[in-house]
Amino acid sequence: MRLLVILILVFPSFSQAHHSRAEFTNQEISLQGVLTDIVWKNPHVALFLEVQSGSGEIQNWRLEGPTNLMSLQQTGVNAEIFEIGQPMTAVGETSRLRDAIQVTNILLADGTEVLMEPSASPRWNGPRIGGSTGTPEQPKLATENLGFFRAWYPVGNPMMILNRFSYTEAALAARSDWDLVDNPIVRCEQPGMPVPIFHPQPVLFTEVSENTIGLRHGYFDTQRIVHMDEALDVDAQPASHLGISKGRWEDENTLIVETSQINYPYFDFHGTAQSESIRVIERYIMSEDMTRMDFEVLVEDPATLSEPATANWHFQALDKEFTAYECNPF
Repeated sequence: MRLLVILILVFPSFSQAHHSRAEFTNQEISLQGVLTDIVWKNPHVALFLEVQSGSGEIQNWRLEGPTNLMSLQQTGVNAEIFEIGQPMTAVGETSRLRDAIQVTNILLADGTEVLMEPSASPRWNGPRIGGSTGTPEQPKLATENLGFFRAWYPVGNPMMILNRFSYTEAALAARSDWDLVDNPIVRCEQPGMPVPIFHPQPVLFTEVSENTIGLRHGYFDTQRIVHMDEALDVDAQPASHLGISKGRWEDENTLIVETSQINYPYFDFHGTAQSESIRVIERYIMSEDMTRMDFEVLVEDPATLSEPATANWHFQALDKEFTAYECNPF
Protein backbone atom coordinates (compact mmCIF):
# COMPACT_ATOMS: atom_id res chain seq x y z
CA MET A 1 0.00 0.00 0.00
CA ARG A 2 1.33 3.40 -0.96
CA LEU A 3 2.11 6.00 1.66
CA LEU A 4 0.63 9.08 0.02
CA VAL A 5 -0.04 12.23 2.00
CA ILE A 6 0.46 15.99 1.79
CA LEU A 7 1.78 17.80 4.86
CA ILE A 8 1.94 21.59 5.20
CA LEU A 9 5.26 22.77 6.62
CA VAL A 10 6.20 26.26 7.74
CA PHE A 11 9.91 26.81 7.11
CA PRO A 12 11.74 29.89 5.79
CA SER A 13 12.72 29.77 2.13
CA PHE A 14 16.38 29.24 1.28
CA SER A 15 16.14 28.89 -2.48
CA GLN A 16 17.28 31.46 -5.02
CA ALA A 17 15.00 32.97 -7.66
CA HIS A 18 15.56 31.95 -11.27
CA HIS A 19 13.53 33.16 -14.25
CA SER A 20 10.04 31.62 -13.63
CA ARG A 21 10.77 30.94 -9.93
CA ALA A 22 8.50 33.81 -8.88
CA GLU A 23 5.46 31.51 -9.19
CA PHE A 24 6.60 29.66 -6.06
CA THR A 25 5.58 30.85 -2.61
CA ASN A 26 7.53 30.76 0.65
CA GLN A 27 5.22 28.02 1.95
CA GLU A 28 6.73 24.56 1.90
CA ILE A 29 4.92 21.25 1.73
CA SER A 30 6.00 17.64 2.01
CA LEU A 31 4.67 15.19 -0.57
CA GLN A 32 4.74 11.40 -0.38
CA GLY A 33 4.00 9.52 -3.56
CA VAL A 34 5.21 7.34 -6.39
CA LEU A 35 7.53 8.58 -9.13
CA THR A 36 5.84 8.34 -12.55
CA ASP A 37 8.15 10.24 -14.90
CA ILE A 38 11.52 12.03 -15.14
CA VAL A 39 12.46 14.96 -17.38
CA TRP A 40 16.22 15.50 -17.14
CA LYS A 41 16.67 18.57 -19.33
CA ASN A 42 17.21 22.31 -19.20
CA PRO A 43 15.71 24.78 -18.40
CA HIS A 44 14.53 22.78 -15.38
CA VAL A 45 14.83 19.22 -14.26
CA ALA A 46 11.41 17.86 -13.30
CA LEU A 47 10.15 14.73 -11.56
CA PHE A 48 6.47 13.77 -11.62
CA LEU A 49 4.87 12.32 -8.50
CA GLU A 50 1.52 10.57 -8.19
CA VAL A 51 0.02 11.54 -4.85
CA GLN A 52 -3.13 10.17 -3.24
CA SER A 53 -4.90 12.30 -0.65
CA GLY A 54 -6.58 10.98 2.47
CA SER A 55 -9.91 10.95 0.62
CA GLY A 56 -8.46 8.79 -2.13
CA GLU A 57 -8.17 11.50 -4.77
CA ILE A 58 -5.20 11.09 -7.12
CA GLN A 59 -3.11 14.18 -7.92
CA ASN A 60 -0.12 14.46 -10.24
CA TRP A 61 2.51 16.80 -8.86
CA ARG A 62 5.47 18.27 -10.69
CA LEU A 63 8.70 18.48 -8.67
CA GLU A 64 10.75 21.13 -10.41
CA GLY A 65 14.45 21.52 -9.73
CA PRO A 66 15.44 25.07 -8.74
CA THR A 67 18.73 24.99 -10.63
CA ASN A 68 19.98 24.21 -14.12
CA LEU A 69 21.14 20.78 -15.20
CA MET A 70 24.87 21.56 -15.18
CA SER A 71 24.80 22.94 -11.63
CA LEU A 72 22.84 19.96 -10.40
CA GLN A 73 25.13 17.36 -11.98
CA GLN A 74 28.21 19.11 -10.60
CA THR A 75 26.98 18.19 -7.10
CA GLY A 76 26.64 14.50 -8.01
CA VAL A 77 22.88 14.45 -8.65
CA ASN A 78 21.88 12.68 -11.88
CA ALA A 79 18.86 10.95 -13.39
CA GLU A 80 20.17 7.46 -12.58
CA ILE A 81 19.53 8.09 -8.88
CA PHE A 82 15.77 7.93 -9.44
CA GLU A 83 13.67 4.93 -10.48
CA ILE A 84 10.17 5.21 -11.92
CA GLY A 85 7.61 3.36 -9.83
CA GLN A 86 9.45 3.83 -6.56
CA PRO A 87 7.96 5.72 -3.58
CA MET A 88 9.65 8.88 -2.33
CA THR A 89 9.12 11.93 -0.14
CA ALA A 90 9.75 15.42 -1.51
CA VAL A 91 9.91 18.82 0.19
CA GLY A 92 9.64 22.13 -1.63
CA GLU A 93 7.87 25.45 -2.07
CA THR A 94 4.39 25.38 -3.55
CA SER A 95 3.33 27.06 -6.79
CA ARG A 96 0.58 29.69 -6.86
CA LEU A 97 -0.54 28.46 -10.26
CA ARG A 98 -0.47 24.66 -10.44
CA ASP A 99 0.19 21.39 -8.63
CA ALA A 100 3.95 21.91 -8.52
CA ILE A 101 6.72 22.52 -6.02
CA GLN A 102 10.21 23.89 -6.33
CA VAL A 103 11.80 20.83 -4.82
CA THR A 104 14.81 21.11 -2.51
CA ASN A 105 14.99 17.76 -0.70
CA ILE A 106 13.98 14.22 -1.73
CA LEU A 107 14.03 11.12 0.48
CA LEU A 108 14.32 7.89 -1.50
CA ALA A 109 12.80 4.59 -0.39
CA ASP A 110 16.19 3.27 0.77
CA GLY A 111 16.70 6.24 3.13
CA THR A 112 19.06 8.22 0.88
CA GLU A 113 18.46 11.97 0.84
CA VAL A 114 18.97 13.85 -2.43
CA LEU A 115 19.64 17.59 -2.15
CA MET A 116 18.11 19.12 -5.27
CA GLU A 117 19.41 22.59 -4.39
CA PRO A 118 23.18 22.89 -3.72
CA SER A 119 22.65 25.22 -0.75
CA ALA A 120 19.79 23.20 0.80
CA SER A 121 20.09 21.96 4.37
CA PRO A 122 19.63 18.23 5.01
CA ARG A 123 16.30 17.23 6.60
CA TRP A 124 16.86 13.55 7.34
CA ASN A 125 19.59 11.54 9.02
CA GLY A 126 21.14 9.13 6.59
CA PRO A 127 23.28 8.95 3.46
CA ARG A 128 23.11 11.98 1.18
CA ILE A 129 23.72 12.86 -2.45
CA GLY A 130 24.31 16.40 -3.64
CA GLY A 131 24.60 19.69 -1.81
CA SER A 132 27.58 21.92 -1.16
CA THR A 133 29.03 20.05 1.81
CA GLY A 134 32.78 20.02 2.24
CA THR A 135 35.41 21.69 0.09
CA PRO A 136 34.65 21.50 -3.63
CA GLU A 137 37.23 19.82 -5.82
CA GLN A 138 39.59 22.33 -7.37
CA PRO A 139 39.24 22.53 -11.16
CA LYS A 140 42.15 21.36 -13.25
CA LEU A 141 43.54 24.32 -15.16
CA ALA A 142 44.49 23.90 -18.77
CA THR A 143 48.12 23.03 -19.39
CA GLU A 144 48.29 24.03 -23.05
CA ASN A 145 48.84 27.70 -23.90
CA LEU A 146 45.99 28.36 -26.30
CA GLY A 147 45.90 32.07 -25.53
CA PHE A 148 42.74 34.13 -25.83
CA PHE A 149 40.94 31.89 -28.32
CA ARG A 150 39.58 29.03 -26.24
CA ALA A 151 36.70 28.18 -23.90
CA TRP A 152 36.57 30.02 -20.58
CA TYR A 153 34.49 28.85 -17.61
CA PRO A 154 32.97 31.35 -15.13
CA VAL A 155 33.71 31.23 -11.42
CA GLY A 156 30.58 31.84 -9.35
CA ASN A 157 27.08 32.72 -10.55
CA PRO A 158 26.83 36.06 -12.40
CA MET A 159 23.02 35.85 -12.32
CA MET A 160 23.06 36.96 -8.69
CA ILE A 161 24.68 40.25 -9.70
CA LEU A 162 21.48 41.33 -11.45
CA ASN A 163 19.78 41.66 -8.05
CA ARG A 164 22.19 44.45 -7.09
CA PHE A 165 21.36 46.76 -9.98
CA SER A 166 19.18 49.84 -9.49
CA TYR A 167 16.16 49.70 -11.82
CA THR A 168 13.66 52.36 -12.84
CA GLU A 169 10.06 52.06 -11.67
CA ALA A 170 8.87 51.62 -15.26
CA ALA A 171 11.29 48.76 -15.89
CA LEU A 172 10.20 46.97 -12.73
CA ALA A 173 6.52 47.55 -13.47
CA ALA A 174 6.93 45.59 -16.72
CA ARG A 175 7.59 42.45 -14.68
CA SER A 176 3.87 42.24 -13.90
CA ASP A 177 3.25 41.31 -17.56
CA TRP A 178 5.81 38.48 -17.46
CA ASP A 179 4.00 35.15 -17.53
CA LEU A 180 5.62 33.04 -14.83
CA VAL A 181 4.94 29.75 -16.58
CA ASP A 182 4.82 30.67 -20.28
CA ASN A 183 7.58 33.10 -21.23
CA PRO A 184 10.34 33.22 -23.87
CA ILE A 185 12.99 31.61 -21.70
CA VAL A 186 10.80 28.74 -20.50
CA ARG A 187 9.74 28.27 -24.14
CA CYS A 188 13.43 27.90 -24.95
CA GLU A 189 13.56 30.94 -27.22
CA GLN A 190 17.12 32.24 -27.46
CA PRO A 191 17.31 35.47 -25.45
CA GLY A 192 18.94 38.66 -26.69
CA MET A 193 21.59 40.85 -25.13
CA PRO A 194 22.54 41.27 -22.37
CA VAL A 195 20.89 38.12 -20.93
CA PRO A 196 23.49 35.56 -22.17
CA ILE A 197 26.30 37.45 -20.45
CA PHE A 198 24.83 36.97 -16.98
CA HIS A 199 24.28 33.20 -17.07
CA PRO A 200 26.87 30.87 -15.44
CA GLN A 201 27.89 29.18 -18.68
CA PRO A 202 31.24 29.17 -20.53
CA VAL A 203 32.25 31.51 -23.34
CA LEU A 204 34.27 30.52 -26.40
CA PHE A 205 36.36 32.92 -28.48
CA THR A 206 37.22 31.99 -32.07
CA GLU A 207 39.01 33.79 -34.90
CA VAL A 208 36.43 33.90 -37.69
CA SER A 209 38.33 36.15 -40.07
CA GLU A 210 40.83 38.98 -40.06
CA ASN A 211 38.13 41.47 -39.10
CA THR A 212 35.72 39.34 -37.04
CA ILE A 213 35.87 37.40 -33.79
CA GLY A 214 33.33 34.77 -32.78
CA LEU A 215 32.00 35.10 -29.24
CA ARG A 216 29.90 32.06 -28.30
CA HIS A 217 28.02 31.96 -25.01
CA GLY A 218 27.07 28.59 -23.56
CA TYR A 219 23.63 29.87 -22.54
CA PHE A 220 21.25 28.78 -25.33
CA ASP A 221 24.38 28.39 -27.46
CA THR A 222 24.22 32.10 -28.28
CA GLN A 223 26.68 32.99 -31.05
CA ARG A 224 27.74 36.58 -31.57
CA ILE A 225 30.04 38.20 -34.10
CA VAL A 226 32.43 40.91 -32.91
CA HIS A 227 33.34 43.26 -35.75
CA MET A 228 36.92 44.50 -35.50
CA ASP A 229 36.68 46.89 -38.47
CA GLU A 230 37.22 50.43 -37.15
CA ALA A 231 35.36 51.88 -40.12
CA LEU A 232 32.11 50.03 -39.34
CA ASP A 233 29.22 52.47 -38.79
CA VAL A 234 27.25 50.68 -36.07
CA ASP A 235 24.33 53.12 -36.19
CA ALA A 236 23.79 52.31 -39.85
CA GLN A 237 23.31 48.58 -39.10
CA PRO A 238 19.85 47.04 -38.51
CA ALA A 239 18.87 46.35 -34.91
CA SER A 240 18.55 42.76 -33.67
CA HIS A 241 18.12 40.84 -30.43
CA LEU A 242 21.89 40.42 -30.10
CA GLY A 243 22.67 43.88 -31.45
CA ILE A 244 25.83 44.91 -33.28
CA SER A 245 29.10 44.27 -31.44
CA LYS A 246 32.19 46.27 -32.34
CA GLY A 247 35.53 45.35 -30.79
CA ARG A 248 39.08 46.59 -30.45
CA TRP A 249 42.27 45.35 -28.85
CA GLU A 250 43.48 47.59 -26.04
CA ASP A 251 46.59 45.43 -25.85
CA GLU A 252 47.40 41.84 -26.83
CA ASN A 253 45.59 40.47 -23.75
CA THR A 254 42.62 42.87 -23.51
CA LEU A 255 39.57 42.90 -25.77
CA ILE A 256 36.95 45.68 -25.54
CA VAL A 257 33.51 44.95 -27.05
CA GLU A 258 30.80 47.58 -27.33
CA THR A 259 27.30 46.43 -28.30
CA SER A 260 24.31 48.59 -29.30
CA GLN A 261 21.41 48.38 -31.78
CA ILE A 262 19.76 45.86 -29.45
CA ASN A 263 15.99 45.46 -29.80
CA TYR A 264 15.40 42.60 -27.33
CA PRO A 265 12.65 43.76 -24.91
CA TYR A 266 13.84 42.07 -21.69
CA PHE A 267 16.85 42.94 -19.56
CA ASP A 268 16.91 39.81 -17.41
CA PHE A 269 15.19 36.53 -16.49
CA HIS A 270 12.15 38.19 -14.86
CA GLY A 271 10.74 40.36 -17.66
CA THR A 272 12.37 43.64 -16.62
CA ALA A 273 11.91 46.00 -19.56
CA GLN A 274 14.76 47.49 -21.55
CA SER A 275 14.79 49.99 -24.41
CA GLU A 276 16.63 50.14 -27.73
CA SER A 277 18.89 52.78 -26.20
CA ILE A 278 20.72 50.10 -24.22
CA ARG A 279 24.49 49.96 -24.62
CA VAL A 280 26.73 47.18 -23.27
CA ILE A 281 30.51 47.51 -22.96
CA GLU A 282 32.45 44.32 -22.17
CA ARG A 283 36.11 44.13 -21.22
CA TYR A 284 37.93 40.77 -21.35
CA ILE A 285 41.43 40.69 -19.81
CA MET A 286 43.55 37.53 -20.08
CA SER A 287 46.26 36.90 -17.49
CA GLU A 288 49.89 36.56 -18.55
CA ASP A 289 49.90 32.84 -17.74
CA MET A 290 46.77 32.36 -19.91
CA THR A 291 44.80 30.58 -17.16
CA ARG A 292 42.43 33.38 -16.12
CA MET A 293 40.14 35.83 -17.90
CA ASP A 294 38.93 38.82 -15.88
CA PHE A 295 35.65 40.27 -17.09
CA GLU A 296 34.14 43.73 -16.57
CA VAL A 297 30.83 44.95 -17.97
CA LEU A 298 29.13 48.34 -18.10
CA VAL A 299 25.44 48.60 -19.04
CA GLU A 300 23.71 51.89 -19.83
CA ASP A 301 19.99 52.31 -20.46
CA PRO A 302 18.16 55.25 -18.78
CA ALA A 303 14.81 53.51 -19.36
CA THR A 304 15.92 50.41 -17.46
CA LEU A 305 18.57 51.52 -14.99
CA SER A 306 18.40 54.52 -12.69
CA GLU A 307 22.19 54.68 -13.02
CA PRO A 308 24.75 52.87 -15.22
CA ALA A 309 25.34 49.34 -13.92
CA THR A 310 28.77 47.78 -13.57
CA ALA A 311 29.78 44.23 -12.68
CA ASN A 312 32.84 42.04 -12.77
CA TRP A 313 33.79 38.39 -12.31
CA HIS A 314 36.36 36.06 -13.83
CA PHE A 315 36.67 32.94 -15.95
CA GLN A 316 39.11 30.03 -15.81
CA ALA A 317 40.78 28.03 -18.56
CA LEU A 318 39.93 24.41 -17.79
CA ASP A 319 40.90 21.05 -19.25
CA LYS A 320 37.46 20.48 -20.71
CA GLU A 321 35.70 21.14 -23.98
CA PHE A 322 33.19 23.93 -24.49
CA THR A 323 29.68 22.80 -23.60
CA ALA A 324 26.44 24.64 -24.38
CA TYR A 325 23.24 24.84 -22.35
CA GLU A 326 20.74 22.74 -24.29
CA CYS A 327 17.21 23.95 -23.60
CA ASN A 328 14.22 21.64 -24.10
CA PRO A 329 10.67 22.91 -23.46
CA PHE A 330 8.35 20.56 -21.57
